[in-house]
Amino acid sequence: MADYAQSLNKDTVNNLFTSARWDADNSQWMNDSALWHKNAAGILVPTGDTYPLPTQLSGSTITKAQAIPIFNTNQVPTIETIINAVSIAAGSYQEFNINPTTEKEIWLAVNINKQPWTLSTSLPIYTATDGGEYALFPVRSNYATAHSDTVFPVMSLCLGQYVHTTVTGLTTPTTLTEAKQYLIPYTANLKGRITNKHATDTATVTVRIIRIWR
Repeated sequence: MADYAQSLNKDTVNNLFTSARWDADNSQWMNDSALWHKNAAGILVPTGDTYPLPTQLSGSTITKAQAIPIFNTNQVPTIETIINAVSIAAGSYQEFNINPTTEKEIWLAVNINKQPWTLSTSLPIYTATDGGEYALFPVRSNYATAHSDTVFPVMSLCLGQYVHTTVTGLTTPTTLTEAKQYLIPYTANLKGRITNKHATDTATVTVRIIRIWR
C-alpha cells in the first residue's frame, strides 16, 4: 500500500491519530496513533524519556515440571553435577532427571569405583529408564571398567532414541560419526539411570551432564 498524506486528530489524553483508513491486508478500518507532547518550542514530538511511554508487561507460564527453555547465545557448553558421590548398593540403581532444554547434544559423564555397571536412559515412547542402554553411544551395558578419577569420567552421548540393528531396525553405530546421524531432539521428560552391577560391593557414583549447543 502506498504512503499518502492523512489528517491528524488529537483526543483528550494526548493521543495523536489519523483518520480511519481501510487496511486491505486485514480487511478492516483502522487508525494509526501515538502519544505526543509539546516541547519547549511548542512543537509536537513523540513521547520520549522525559515523557515515558506507558508500558504493560505480559508473559506466559509453564508447568512446574517443565524445564525452563535456555537459549545459550554464546554456545558455551555447560556442566551440571546431577549425582554427587552417591552410594549405590550392589544390584541397585539411581535415577536422575536430565531436563533437556535447547541444546543439540547431551553427554553423560560418569565416575564409579566399582564394576560392572550399566548406564541407560528413557525413550520417546518407553519412558522408564531401564531399557535404554542403546540410546547412548558408546553403550555402557555391564561395563567392566571402574573409573574413579573425576578428571577422566566415562563419557556417553544421549541419542534420544534406541538404536539397535535387530531391535529397532536402525544399524547399531560403531563410530561417533555414525551415532550422531541418529541424534533426534530430546523429549522434555528424558531421564537417566545408573545401575551398580557388582555382586556384593556398594559403589560411589558421580554423574555430570554436559550440554552442547551448535
